[in-house]
Amino acid sequence: MVLITCITISFGLLLSYLRTQQALQWLYRRQSIQLDCEADQIRNGLLQESLAMRRTLELSLEDSKEISHRLGQNLLDKIEEFHDSLDRLVDRLVPPYSEDSLPLAIQYIVESWRERMSQVKIDLDLPVEWRYEPPERCRIVLMALNELLRIISSEYLAEFSIHIRLKIKDNLAELMVKIPGSNGDILMSDSRLQDWEYLSESFQFIASGESLHEYQDSGEVWYFRWGN
Repeated sequence: MVLITCITISFGLLLSYLRTQQALQWLYRRQSIQLDCEADQIRNGLLQESLAMRRTLELSLEDSKEISHRLGQNLLDKIEEFHDSLDRLVDRLVPPYSEDSLPLAIQYIVESWRERMSQVKIDLDLPVEWRYEPPERCRIVLMALNELLRIISSEYLAEFSIHIRLKIKDNLAELMVKIPGSNGDILMSDSRLQDWEYLSESFQFIASGESLHEYQDSGEVWYFRWGN
């Protein structure tokens, strides 16, 4: 009787886990669709309008009777800043290449991190060709990479290097992030370890994948793995 009760409870917990996982995946897909729509509205609306405004001012500057050169140039500078801000906002809403190529999307994100972390050398090992990944899965992987780089950058303040590799291993896609040579000499703080655990659990749940953090002789390594 006790055994049957335990089996029933375990089965119920498993069903609850699967329902929660499906709900989170559904919610993430819905949010991805909404972000797509918002990014398209900005790209096709505000960005195009700002370009039209800039062109109008450029034409006006050719005729000093319509507008002073100094005022026109100031307006052009403001419009340029506005356009750049919108462009960056679109990139945050929908990472570039996330709908086409995961390796290219990773490369784009890494370039932005190179600009922000001048003390860090980031090496990439990305395949030229990659299998099709649904856009929502690409964004999960990119989100995980972004968050991990935030955790790492807040923990390691001195100069160091990061190696990022994407490959297929045992029919699973694997994204590896490695700090060569650390060998556990610089341990992550408790708060950052907690951040990693939250990130790891979120990735496993939403992507139906697995994640791992370990210290090896060659350095400190993080893994994200997922199937088709």
